[in-house]
Amino acid sequence: MKIYASLVGILLLSAAQPGAFAAGTTKTLWEIMTLLRSESAMTRKSIERDFATKLTLKNQNQYTLFYAGAGPQLNNNLRIANIDFRVPTPGASPRGSFLVLSLEGKGCITLEDVKQHYADLTLSQVPHGHSLEEETGYRTTFNHWKLAFGFKEKRPECLASVVFDSAEENQ
Repeated sequence: MKIYASLVGILLLSAAQPGAFAAGTTKTLWEIMTLLRSESAMTRKSIERDFATKLTLKNQNQYTLFYAGAGPQLNNNLRIANIDFRVPTPGASPRGSFLVLSLEGKGCITLEDVKQHYADLTLSQVPHGHSLEEETGYRTTFNHWKLAFGFKEKRPECLASVVFDSAEENQ
């Protein structure tokens, strides 16, 4: 009986953990990417759980709800400064979700670092010289997610953003 009670206690504690960022823990970007890309669909609740944060509805139209929030500290001198999450309005499929993670900090994830995890990147976007905020973008598809990695002109050697976009069902 004592073993059973201990096992139940462990299971209850495990179930209470708030996603990837339990209190006092930090993760690498790659750990977060693995978690997110394994999900078949993202919802506001799953993002809030996985990042231990609260998203605020910033805008909406008849098709899309626009949420934003601050992200957690990562353990490589980076933090997810902003989370931009877009999801179809209620009744529509969550397969149309779109997530942007904006990175900030002293740390630096290079293009070579990204290629170690995603070797089949394709150049998808180039800056046009209008702003140092413009990004050079690289894309790939993993499972059912289109992934994009952005490198801003003001710091072109370091990853500035990661985008998850639902891939079409027929891919």
